[in-house]
Amino acid sequence: MDTLEHLNVYPNQMLENIEFTKGALYAQRFMNVLIEKYQYHREEAYDFIQGVASYAIEHRVAISDLLQNHEDFKSVHPMTQSDIEAAMSNDYYLKQVDSIYARVFR
Repeated sequence: MDTLEHLNVYPNQMLENIEFTKGALYAQRFMNVLIEKYQYHREEAYDFIQGVASYAIEHRVAISDLLQNHEDFKSVHPMTQSDIEAAMSNDYYLKQVDSIYARVFR
C-alpha cells in the first residue's frame, strides 16, 4: 500500500480533464442508449455518435448542447434530455467504487 500512501489526487484537475473532452468521453454511453433504448443498429449508433463527438471536440462545444440544440444532430436522434443527462452521469462509472475499495483494502 506504499503507492497509495503517496498518491496525490486533484479532484478539480480531474473535473477539468473531463470537461476538456466536451462530453465526448461519454460517447459509448450515448451509443448504448441508442442501441438499448431505441433499437439502433450498433454501426448506425456508432457512426452518429462518433460524428457528434468529433464535432464537439473540433468546435469546442459540449456534446449535450449539440444533441439538445443543434438542428443537424437534434433532428436525427430520439434521445430525451433525461437520456442525455443520464448518459453523462459520472455515477455510472463510480457505482462499483465501494466494492473495489473493499477488495483492495481488506
